[in-house]
Amino acid sequence: HFCYDPAQEIKLDYPNQVAFYIPIQSSIQQLLSKPDVLNMLIKNYNETVNRNAVDTDLMYDYRHGSQAEENIILRDKPDSLLFQLYIDEIGLTNPIGAKKDTQKITMVYFQLEDLPNTVKSMLKSIGLIAMCNSNYLSTKSNKKKFFDPIVQDLNILQTRGLSIPNSASRLNFVFTVLTGDHLASNDIGGFQKS
Repeated sequence: HFCYDPAQEIKLDYPNQVAFYIPIQSSIQQLLSKPDVLNMLIKNYNETVNRNAVDTDLMYDYRHGSQAEENIILRDKPDSLLFQLYIDEIGLTNPIGAKKDTQKITMVYFQLEDLPNTVKSMLKSIGLIAMCNSNYLSTKSNKKKFFDPIVQDLNILQTRGLSIPNSASRLNFVFTVLTGDHLASNDIGGFQKS
């Protein structure tokens, strides 16, 4: 249901090493350019805020937790929509055998947390942001080159917001959490993957 937006190539340390990146802003604009999706997102956001106002002891999402109280962007722009990233490695070969780790791709996805739960459980609510051969990310310089465009896009989203086609308003966003499976989380944290 998305329009095609070509991936941008990220040059890594060696000429044969590349990664690919899809700009976050254009992905979100495409997702929210569908009127039903934008309406659903705003409606769910308002319902969640109203439910929390009635019972402040319940935590419905990130914005109702203690970390959100310290988040400068949420303090300045409390109407910001929540945005999370997920990192995972996928294997492209048989998962059994000596060469099982040689063909792994690191994938980075995004999801808007303010979508209703029934929508968030659908695969089409998850967007791909970046991908790279996992072996290339073993050096700090390649990791930096891979994650730099993601960090830049997140900073722009959080500071400038985003205009959505067919909508008069500008939406604000706040990055909440980077999630992943055990191995990906260890790798991002600088720990041993195994």
